[in-house]
Amino acid sequence: LRLAMPLKPGITSSDFAVSATAKLSDGQIKNAIEGIDINNAQVDLLLDDTIITGKGTATLGEKAAQLTWRRPLSKNANADEDMTISVTLTDADRQKLGIELEPFLIGPAKLKVSMVRRGSQIISAKVDADLSKASMAVDAIGWSRGPTKKTRATFKVILNDDKFIVLDDLSVTGGQLKILGKVRINRKTNGLQDASFPRFILSNTNQLALEIDNSSGSYQLGVGGASLDARPLISRMMSSKVGGRSSLKEPPVSINTNISRSYVHRGEVINNLQGSLVTSGGAVQSAEITGKYQNGAPITMRITRDSNGQRRMRVTGRDAGASLRATNLYSKISGGTIDFGAILGNPGQGAIQRGLLEVRNFSVQNEAALSQIDNTTRQAGRNAGPRRNGLRLSRLSVPFSVDNSFVRIGDALVQGPDIGASAQGIIRKNDLAMDIGGTIIPAYALNSAISNVPVLGDVLTGGKGQGVFGLNFALKGSMNRPRFLVNPVSAIAPGIFRNLFNIGGGQTNSDGTARGSRQ
Repeated sequence: LRLAMPLKPGITSSDFAVSATAKLSDGQIKNAIEGIDINNAQVDLLLDDTIITGKGTATLGEKAAQLTWRRPLSKNANADEDMTISVTLTDADRQKLGIELEPFLIGPAKLKVSMVRRGSQIISAKVDADLSKASMAVDAIGWSRGPTKKTRATFKVILNDDKFIVLDDLSVTGGQLKILGKVRINRKTNGLQDASFPRFILSNTNQLALEIDNSSGSYQLGVGGASLDARPLISRMMSSKVGGRSSLKEPPVSINTNISRSYVHRGEVINNLQGSLVTSGGAVQSAEITGKYQNGAPITMRITRDSNGQRRMRVTGRDAGASLRATNLYSKISGGTIDFGAILGNPGQGAIQRGLLEVRNFSVQNEAALSQIDNTTRQAGRNAGPRRNGLRLSRLSVPFSVDNSFVRIGDALVQGPDIGASAQGIIRKNDLAMDIGGTIIPAYALNSAISNVPVLGDVLTGGKGQGVFGLNFALKGSMNRPRFLVNPVSAIAPGIFRNLFNIGGGQTNSDGTARGSRQ
């Protein structure tokens, strides 16, 4: 303690100067931050004529933190105190403190919390967070981002409402990220009540506005804006690995969309994307979405639950090629109409347990395997190569299934005026190796006509859609470098015996499921 005064007559209280230093050990502040106590404070105190300040360390819950504290000297027992806490919280630390931010934020966050305390109440606070070492994700739209330098979040905490904690002037920036908005947290449940983000820019292709409402106990999400990168969401719809560690924690979310421009696979764009979907456990559970491709062709996608609880997807549209490219299923079809139906797998099951792709009135461009089949049916010895305008076909029917390892093709059929073919087999996903076998049917329109005649058609052709004359083939190698093999003996065999001369495929059921798995 130090006391200074002038040695002169007539001194007054204003002539005195008082200062002091002290050490506070094992200090405690109850309910320092919304139910969280500060303990084990070791603080150096300094007192002067007008203010007491403190600086030291403490534990926030069980986490070590830096602490500063200021209080003016006043006769008012409830004079305002300024307090700042600096702490780095990991996922485990936040969980212990009851702050659940997964899966939106995963990783360490360095926080600086500045508060004004009056009596036993905090009347205002401001948070400044360094998120440079944290990963971020918005599972509802399939967006995620790894740690990014100079990522920062700031917001004001308004605490004068008995029902809600309000995070106002919220700003999250870093790299291409720019999020501005307001959040309300329900004091009773300690969960999100609602949020508004007029600017929710995640990247150049994700420029959105979001409205979130959890007042009914289930999340309602409105997504609008200029652009959305829908590729991760589409991939997750088709993925067999739904239900990861963090996504399983995701509560059900109902999403209403109105996006001007949506980027999908293979360079396709869907304009005026509108509709609704429900996600849960890392998977899209239901959906009803419409839009138009750049050429104006409409596309509709639905996902529903049947009476057995299975998810069924249906895609219909007037540009089959664009739809197959958009979903990243196949890139070499041009034009046509599409009707695609599938049973989607749940966690632990294949991505597509049973699918059927129907495409009509289309062409195939630059498909090496199909060109080899086409060439076989044309003039012997003529190396024609791919047709300049593609191979025109009237119908493609492909039953198939997809799991972690294989695409399995059932009794697929291709029909056109000049050529027809049936096929069955598997494609291995990790290296695109394939083992597909089938039958080429030349001059298809004439050759297959008799297949519709009962009994006689089955004997001569081998079944509906087959031909009197056919040549068994096999596709080996890979999708990128296919090898085409034929069995010439099969050309002279009656249709009913042609399967005896198969040289490939045969590893799936007719509906595209794995052998022994059909129910």
